[in-house]
Amino acid sequence: MKHRIVALALAALSAFSAYTATKDLPKVKLQFRYNTLFDDGKNYVSWDIDGDKSRSTYDATTGASTTWATKTLQGVVSNGKTKLAPKGLRALLLFAVSAADVATTDALTVTQSGKQLTIQFVHRGVAYRIISDARGRLDVATAFSFAENVAENKRGVFTAKREALPGGKPPKPEADAVADSAAEANTGTEANTGTEADNGAPTEAPTTEANAAAASATESTAGAAPLAANAHTTANTSDLTTPNAANSAASLATDSAAGSAASLATDDDATAGAALSATDDSAPEDDYVPPPYDGDATDMHNLAWENLDLLPDCADSKASKFYKGKLRVSYKNGVLTLRGTLKSADASKADEKTK
Repeated sequence: MKHRIVALALAALSAFSAYTATKDLPKVKLQFRYNTLFDDGKNYVSWDIDGDKSRSTYDATTGASTTWATKTLQGVVSNGKTKLAPKGLRALLLFAVSAADVATTDALTVTQSGKQLTIQFVHRGVAYRIISDARGRLDVATAFSFAENVAENKRGVFTAKREALPGGKPPKPEADAVADSAAEANTGTEANTGTEADNGAPTEAPTTEANAAAASATESTAGAAPLAANAHTTANTSDLTTPNAANSAASLATDSAAGSAASLATDDDATAGAALSATDDSAPEDDYVPPPYDGDATDMHNLAWENLDLLPDCADSKASKFYKGKLRVSYKNGVLTLRGTLKSADASKADEKTK
């Protein structure tokens, strides 16, 4: 019987290899069932590769799958080094043919919101996240993501890297906030003083008074008033002929100069504060030293997923053929199920549709 099972598995692999050398990949139908709460002896994964059917469970005697599920599913998701489907899909399906403690070690978690599922686990230092749509479907092109090297392998014991644990990444540097405040202060100063801050008074006030003084001094001249009214917006005190107007302009110039100096001093303080913050050891991300972690770094349940740089887990861009399809997932009473069909897609045709 065992020889027959091995023969069937080898036949499936041979059929798959033959198809990968032709135009289309073989159609693959998948079914999966896994109890996340306890081992009820009913877990399985089955596949149908263009008519070559097989069903695999966990063999407690050998500690492996009963029908070469590992190698067969590897052939589904990749052709040599070229990825044809998400590797997270294969990793998920293999829970059905693994010992129950593997799910605990890998921190397999399933969260549910209506029919939408979020599945997360960490297998051999690689973090996987799978998110279905609101109807409980997994699009193999978009539903899977992963982050590599989140843990170190020390003689088979995986320990999460410090940056993947809570507090492992620095908070947002305060230097950016200080710089923004300084920029706002500078903007406010420029709005109040304009480009004439160093020359004396703000633009509008002395212009109005200077025009009025010029108009008063030249009442007998009919054409002088229009000229004064159209004078340059920056007041020139040497053109003022009345003592009161001259004193007013001088006073305004003194006040404006004092205000400008105060504004410049404020700007200098803000700039200096930003510079000090920029040199603070806690600001640059590269120099951040995380505090000691007092939890169990070998427990992947403690992983800080918000710290991970997740990448799309899909077919390689260089693959001329890859798998497409939507798989149905559900989660009820702790039992996770998956079923669906993977169909061959041609990269050249996909590119034509996007043009």
